[in-house]
Amino acid sequence: MRRAVIAFIALAVSLPVHAKDLSGQWGAGFSKALGPEGSGVSSLAVRYWVDRQLALEGLGGFRVVDRNTGDERFFTLGGRFLIKAVEEENLHVYGGAGLAWLYRKEGGDGNAGVGAEAFAGVEYFFQGLPHLGFSAEAGLSLQDVGDETAFGTWGESFVNLGLRYYF
Repeated sequence: MRRAVIAFIALAVSLPVHAKDLSGQWGAGFSKALGPEGSGVSSLAVRYWVDRQLALEGLGGFRVVDRNTGDERFFTLGGRFLIKAVEEENLHVYGGAGLAWLYRKEGGDGNAGVGAEAFAGVEYFFQGLPHLGFSAEAGLSLQDVGDETAFGTWGESFVNLGLRYYF
């Protein structure tokens, strides 16, 4: 029995793990990263994996509300980079940073500014859905728009969820 257990453990450890390689692949979807504080803006996201470890992502989003003279407008346009720390068969663990141009208008004059973030995240691929990536990220954000500066966790929640389809 002892030999059978040792043989099973040796076999399990020696089996190759085929991690999801996204090198050279584009992914398109959405993310809640880099939005103006308190705006609820989600962004369209395009992510490109340069190699197994490095990805670049572009984000753009907006929200326009006309509540009969309330006139609210929020825009974001930014970019991020991701560095993979752990690669498993259907899961990537990464960290990264990003910068964005932000615009916020609530009622009166509009204000433009910048936002920066640092984050850690995971992207998961369900078995049988190899092109669909579900991500969750958590991080810190610093935003300077108009005469307001905000520092803290992202927007309305600590966790940022995203979804991307890889071509």
